[in-house]
Amino acid sequence: MFLANGSFEAGLGGWRPVNFAAAVSATVIDDSTQAKQGNKFMRVQTSTSEGSIAQDVGIPLYVTSATYSSTTETVHTTAALAARSLCFSVWLRAAPGQGPIRGVVALWDLGRNASVSTAFEVGNQWTQVAVTLDASAQQVRAEIYLMTANQSLDVDGALLV
Repeated sequence: MFLANGSFEAGLGGWRPVNFAAAVSATVIDDSTQAKQGNKFMRVQTSTSEGSIAQDVGIPLYVTSATYSSTTETVHTTAALAARSLCFSVWLRAAPGQGPIRGVVALWDLGRNASVSTAFEVGNQWTQVAVTLDASAQQVRAEIYLMTANQSLDVDGALLV
């Protein structure tokens, strides 16, 4: 819901290398027979362990109450970040003929510089990996770290809800 282009149908839009950025490369593969969802998916590789690719996302404020004064004809709203859980889920696999690939899926609350993460190890079958952050964050980062260098990780169906 909050991620831009989680299915990579519009290229890499929104996704960028972050940790050891110069060592990370990403391309979009257009092959509906290999994609988990749609026609395209991202293939990412790092030459250095812990290289990552990520997307920073603004989480909108939610109006928690609104009042209308007919006397002054004004609307007063109280906006607040609702305490909520955000879940980042993504489908991952080692590119055909490669693997297994180890890594970490993380979700950062950039305002607090706090994160939650889960480690993964994937083979050649699509595997969903998810992590949940309890926060009232305005800015988060959905990030995938590769611990296995010089092998390609396929990524598709990324969601942040």
